[in-house]
Amino acid sequence: MNSINNFDKLIKVILALLFFLCLFDLPYGFYQFVRLTGLIGFAYFAYQANQNRQTQLMILYVCLAILFQPLIKISLGRTIWNIVDIIVGVGLLSSLFLNQGNEIIRFFNMNSEFDLYLIAIFMVKNDVKNVSYQQEK
Repeated sequence: MNSINNFDKLIKVILALLFFLCLFDLPYGFYQFVRLTGLIGFAYFAYQANQNRQTQLMILYVCLAILFQPLIKISLGRTIWNIVDIIVGVGLLSSLFLNQGNEIIRFFNMNSEFDLYLIAIFMVKNDVKNVSYQQEK
């Protein structure tokens, strides 16, 4: 149930690379392409999670598919989108190790990609809070 095939690995790596490329100033068409690719990729992963009866993971992927869908633009601002791109990219790459039973992941008692995303969000949220606090001084 926790195994991952090479096709899924390839999709996760490609999506992560695309999200990391979004940190650069690129033409708007590239971001539209990334949103469409994200929608398709996350819809695929939501379907896979549903087939494997992984409800939390399926909900996470459905939410990500909705967030990245290109039909109705969700305006978060460039800074917030960069944070989202980093969290999702790191989460996708980390999930490759999580599914292999990495010792570090087991040390932290994480048993799903959902836990991994929650920890990544918490870490980025705290870093953003510290950066904004330093700028106010």
